[in-house]
This record gives sequence, C-alpha cells and structure tokens, in this order.
Amino acid sequence: MDKFGKFLFKLRSYTPLPFILILPFIFNRNLITLTIGILLILLGEWIRIISVSFIGSISRTRGNSTGKMIDSGPYRLTRNPLYLGNFFIFLGFVLTSTNWIFIGAGVILFFFQYFFIVKYEETILLKKFGNEYKNYKNSTPAIIPNMSKIKRDDFEVMELKKGKRSEKRTVVAVIFFIIIPIILFSFPIKEFLLGLFK
Repeated sequence: MDKFGKFLFKLRSYTPLPFILILPFIFNRNLITLTIGILLILLGEWIRIISVSFIGSISRTRGNSTGKMIDSGPYRLTRNPLYLGNFFIFLGFVLTSTNWIFIGAGVILFFFQYFFIVKYEETILLKKFGNEYKNYKNSTPAIIPNMSKIKRDDFEVMELKKGKRSEKRTVVAVIFFIIIPIILFSFPIKEFLLGLFK
C-alpha cells in the first residue's frame, strides 16, 4: 500500500489532466453549476493559501521529506487541510460540466487517490514524530474539519505572504480551472469538437 501511495503522491499534480482533456467533449452549459463550480474552486484555493501559510513550502515536495509537525491553524481542525482545498478545487471544476457521470467519476477518483496518499504520508509522519503524531491523529479528523477546535490566536500568527508566494504555481492552475469552463460556456466548442468526429 505504501508503494502505491507513494506512486500516487508523486503523480497527484497530473491526475486532473484526463478530466481537463475530456471536459470539452461532455460540457453542458448551465450558468448555475458554472457559478457554483467557480465559487468552490475559489474556496478550495483560499483553504490552500491559509494552510500553506502555516506549513510553508514543504507542501510542494514530491519526495518523503517533512518539516516540523504542524498542529495549529487549519491543521488543528483537520489533518489534511491542503487536500480538503484540493477537493473543493477539483469538485468545482468537474461540477462546471453539469455532467453527473463525469462529476461522480471525478469524486470517486479523488477519494480513491487521496485515501492511499494519506495512508502513505501518515506512515512517514508516524515514523518521524511517533506518539506526538499518533495523539494528533487520534484527536483530529482526517478531512472534515472539526470547527469546534478553532482558535483565533492561531490565525494571528500565520505567514500569509509566504503562503501566497508558495502557492503561485497552484494559483496559475486554478486560473486555468476557471478560464476553461468559462470559455466552454461562452463558445460552442463542444459542438465543434463532436462535429469533427461525424
């Protein structure tokens, strides 16, 4: 399981590519799902920026290196706030399609992928931090935030500028995730592409 999780961990930035390529062929114009999808994408990136402001640039690594253990801010509410942000970004993107098979396949793939990634990461963290991480794991949910644990003091010390700087590459991807559905909504690209195969 660890080898498979490591494999998916290294490829996690590339798994949206098939969905990006398929979207133009199955996109259905709907202003409501387009709007909700874009709002979810923005929510996901906001969660990521806040999270990276606590964890720093170590979040960009493809290897098994880790920084110091973080259990404040969003990490007090959930063990994986970055992946929660990723979920909202990906859900928002596939939702813009208004194709429920496409949306369902995307959600299933996301949870399949991140189930193994989280297991892989937790193996590394348990080896490095031992009981400290074990206690944190037992008291903090994996994905769904426990909002009752929020502390305002945590967010007063976050380094938002560093978070924004570290997230530049993801912000570029998010901009594409927003622009692509808007273009597909505005122009009859689906009809043109499908016409090529007739």
